[in-house]
Amino acid sequence: MEVYLKVATLLIALGGLLLGAHNYFDQRSMRDQQEKLTQSIAQSKLDKAWDLLGGRPLSDFVVDDSWNENPDDIRAANDLIRDVKSTCPELLAQCLRLLWELDCKDEALAAFESAIALDPYDTQALNNRGVLLRQSGKLAEAIDAYSRVLALDPQNADTGHNRASAMLESGRHAEALAAYETLLALQARDTWAHFGRGNALLALGRGEDALATYDAAIAIDAQFALAHRGRGIVLEKLGRGAEADAAHQRSRELDPSLPARE
Repeated sequence: MEVYLKVATLLIALGGLLLGAHNYFDQRSMRDQQEKLTQSIAQSKLDKAWDLLGGRPLSDFVVDDSWNENPDDIRAANDLIRDVKSTCPELLAQCLRLLWELDCKDEALAAFESAIALDPYDTQALNNRGVLLRQSGKLAEAIDAYSRVLALDPQNADTGHNRASAMLESGRHAEALAAYETLLALQARDTWAHFGRGNALLALGRGEDALATYDAAIAIDAQFALAHRGRGIVLEKLGRGAEADAAHQRSRELDPSLPARE
């Protein structure tokens, strides 16, 4: 009888442990679901803010000129962004990029500096800091921020493009060329890297090489309007007027917003 009691006690204890474990995992699952719901709601608020601001992309690589100047919409977007900023820290980077667009530049930069101070290996914060610095005209500091990202993550193509473009903009053409060639070593069919390389070669006075590079971009994507425009510019510099006219015409057929001539 005593043995049966001991077995029964053991089974009851084991049942209690199993029930406790079940409750624990249930609670953790609920917490996970709640966190996902919170983030989903926060992301929806940022999407709404984005729409209110005119759908302007957060990417530094693709820039849309559209911008909503309605003060009520801007105020509503600002409220949404600040609400997400305080309730969902994992979306901080997106919030700060939007705050930057709302001209809260000092606040956004200070927040990124704080994030980097807490985690010097936060490549997203470093890249976004570079984007903001570049937009404020601080190209050397932006390039440094991008370089720090690439030291941590050499295959980060987005940051590689950002750095190469900033180098080109700042007149560091030879460095930009090397940066674009690094990108092409990572992905040989990167049309934007071919286009950027062509721009760097053109700036260095290497017209024939630039033409070949624009042609390489077009061979990958025949609809790449900017590469056709680049081709037109270099053909004009090489004195090949009829071909330049045809290239410019083709670029405008693909993208009517492009100018007929530089």
